[in-house]
Amino acid sequence: CLLVFFVFEASSPPFDTYSSSSPAIDATRVFQFSSKQKEKGSTPNSGILCIVPARYGSQRLGGKLLKQVKGKSVLQRTWERAIKTSVCAKLVVATDDQRILDHVVKFGGECVMTNSLWRSGTERVFEAWRKIVQTDGDVYDVVINVQGDEPLLNPQHVNALATLMTSDTDRVMGTLATVIDEDEAVSPSVVKVVLDSTMRAMYFSRALIPAQKPGGRSKHNPKYLRHLGVYGFRSSFLETYISLPVSDHQLSEDLEQLKVTSAGFGIHVALVEGVAPDVNTEEDLAVVAKLIPEGE
Repeated sequence: CLLVFFVFEASSPPFDTYSSSSPAIDATRVFQFSSKQKEKGSTPNSGILCIVPARYGSQRLGGKLLKQVKGKSVLQRTWERAIKTSVCAKLVVATDDQRILDHVVKFGGECVMTNSLWRSGTERVFEAWRKIVQTDGDVYDVVINVQGDEPLLNPQHVNALATLMTSDTDRVMGTLATVIDEDEAVSPSVVKVVLDSTMRAMYFSRALIPAQKPGGRSKHNPKYLRHLGVYGFRSSFLETYISLPVSDHQLSEDLEQLKVTSAGFGIHVALVEGVAPDVNTEEDLAVVAKLIPEGE
């Protein structure tokens, strides 16, 4: 069974803001690869494809993926963590910026140049995945998206998502969540998710969900789950995902994954422990630097 993993675009939250007037994108443009192409006649890859969408621009910290943390860039450290997973047969960065492509080549990675007009990291992943299929002849059953601004990415989280997607071929999309306390859950910057009995997401929200009954606390202590922005996709679902219309819930919450549930498709969730801090400010860089083990 083939899997493809996406690594989310680190220059912005996993999903960019959409509007109903967003322009249509031509996904048929020419792609540029940074590494040598596979020789014709070679055997198609039969493992998991991990893709890291990476833009240079960022609203809060411009060029953050190329910022240095203890002698290595944020993107390189994320790459080195992702490559340690036991499931990625191929790891590719997808970008629209020559500076990022040059940097990835310099540290020995593989990069795909993509359209600068994409509105989200997932669209960039879609373009890169399709190019890999067309150019290399590889056919992946699953694609996984990992954020590029997580220099402390836990490889076991990617492995857990791979298990979620391979354990049931009917699952079209998967993601991760972790248990948090109410003090963290009340923050609108922390996206929460509630699940049904089959571990499918019922709803994602920036609001506190599940909510407490007005007028007093319930006798039942709710479990708050923080959504982690890494996704697995059945490759056959990718084109459907890209073509899904913007939903009212998506616009209200500014969470792109809600267009999937609004359209009636399921997002399955695996629970993991811990949250790897991402990088959005200079202060985040300092925090991450203190947590990186010596010699890494």
